[in-house]
Amino acid sequence: MNKKVLVILSLLVIMAGTSIIYAASNENTVQVDDFEFNIPDGFVENVTAEAVNEKTSSGGVEYTYCQKLFEKGLSEAISILVAEYDGYEVTNEIVSAMGGEKTTINDVDGYLGNESGIFIFSYPKEGKLVTITATDKELFDEIVIKE
Repeated sequence: MNKKVLVILSLLVIMAGTSIIYAASNENTVQVDDFEFNIPDGFVENVTAEAVNEKTSSGGVEYTYCQKLFEKGLSEAISILVAEYDGYEVTNEIVSAMGGEKTTINDVDGYLGNESGIFIFSYPKEGKLVTITATDKELFDEIVIKE
């Protein structure tokens, strides 16, 4: 009888440990619009900068976007923006016209640019534009989830 209790307790401990590991591994996953991204350890969301289904226009084209900002101290930041353009499906051709070097990160094809030390990785996904901006280009490997 004691062996059964010991086995059951052991299984409960293993299950609890597995649950903790699973929760910890998914702790930094966030959703922007319909897409998931990983946020590296130490970055905290600036909830006052969040945008959900904001409508605006650029060059006469209207679009709706969702955006989240994450900060680590005073000098590191990550911004993730997902935009859907009215009447336009975003394609690789459109993203390439925005500039940057054709780059693949975690099997995601896009374009990597650098403006004044700020790195920008943009790519089309399901007809939308995904733009990730970061202060360190090495962060993209952690942020972009392999498809």
